[in-house]
Amino acid sequence: MIGLAVSFHLGRVHATPWGAHVNEALIEWPPSPWRIMRALVAAGYAHAGLRGEQATLREALRALAAAPPPRYVVPPAAPAHTRHYYPLATWSPTNAGATSLVVDAFLAVAPDAELQVAWDADLPSDQRGVLARAAQAVGYLGRSESVCTMRVVDGLQGEANAVPAETDPAWGSEARRVELWAVERDAVGALDVSISDLRRARRLMPDGVRRVPYLVWEPPAPPAAPPAAQGAPTLAHLRVHGGSRPSLHEAITVAYVLRAALQRRYDDVVGGASSVFSGHKPDGTPRDDQHRHAHYLVGADRGARRADHLWIWAPGGLGDDEVAAIASLRRLRFRDQPEPVRVGLAALGDVRTLVIPQLVGPSATWRSATPFVLPRHPKRRAGRIVEGPVEQIARELAYRGLPEPESIDLVPGAWSAFTLTRPGVSRRSARRAVGAVIRFPCPVLGPIAIGAHSHFGLGRFEPLT
Repeated sequence: MIGLAVSFHLGRVHATPWGAHVNEALIEWPPSPWRIMRALVAAGYAHAGLRGEQATLREALRALAAAPPPRYVVPPAAPAHTRHYYPLATWSPTNAGATSLVVDAFLAVAPDAELQVAWDADLPSDQRGVLARAAQAVGYLGRSESVCTMRVVDGLQGEANAVPAETDPAWGSEARRVELWAVERDAVGALDVSISDLRRARRLMPDGVRRVPYLVWEPPAPPAAPPAAQGAPTLAHLRVHGGSRPSLHEAITVAYVLRAALQRRYDDVVGGASSVFSGHKPDGTPRDDQHRHAHYLVGADRGARRADHLWIWAPGGLGDDEVAAIASLRRLRFRDQPEPVRVGLAALGDVRTLVIPQLVGPSATWRSATPFVLPRHPKRRAGRIVEGPVEQIARELAYRGLPEPESIDLVPGAWSAFTLTRPGVSRRSARRAVGAVIRFPCPVLGPIAIGAHSHFGLGRFEPLT
């Protein structure tokens, strides 16, 4: 079997079913095979690296279309909507009621949950490779607000809970019945037909598409427990989207731009500067709270080189106004890029409640993700180096209240490729930077960000599993 796993990182699924009006507030869930294959075809056209492999991608999709209708693992989702009133052409201050209501319906899903779909088919290695690259290029599924990532997997990781009705599962009488669109094998070429062309031809359905009844089993939710008392959140996770994402090597620049953007948002809402974001008291002097104000950390997906994640970590807590500023942030603008980078809040909580393994761990072994910049210059005394990188790392760990490590080993890497000075400062003034592996006697909880510019993306360590 071959399958796809889809994560909706903004926690929302927008997908109006075929033939429904947006104001009907209906959501196609799970997404039809036809919708998924159209997204893959669109990614194949849009991605420069796939333009010469259209034929191979079509053969892969033809093999999936020839297989029996796929099975799904559908994560829990809750319906929700927002209402928007747009002014009509006749609107005026004296005719303020001339507005049109638009209902924006969506399903709320956990940002770390995965929708899985699998076909009973095997693909040759070349077709599987092209399919995997096309899946990686898909940026949304459904409407463009349904930001997602997609990857190829081997079959389903879990028990299917959405299957063709003809299979007659044991829970059929308790299931929700839906109709999804599947593609005929010989109609894969129709996947790229424009909807505008269909309308001009007065067609209601594209060629080669058939409706397949599905049964979707949604187990009853357990009774809700009373909410536990919660303190102020300490960690916010933002996803970064778009092809113009900056390189991870520019982590310090990204962090400074993020901090400035949040300060502007805070000033728009509250007025003035936030001491949590800035690290300074109202009189401009630095806070003396042992690094409990905001750290702006930057991360990439495994194997990627561009920024995919932004984390605002404030061990002292984020106030309501800081959370409002973070939640309202939509774009980051960089001086050398004509188009802004899109960002969105994906999760809010603390290091014990949010599942972010690449940032929080826990782990007994941590490796540099961005270079550790020495806070002090090493010195030579009595013919030997003192206050070298290893000693400074150990001192920084102690400052942060972390246990004494069993070992600290410097590791080679392209650490000099990172920007090591804040924007506007000459790179000639950069201090020495190193990478290291830290081993603790027991697993510790992150994040671990130490050294110079540790509040701005540098000196971040990630756990090794």
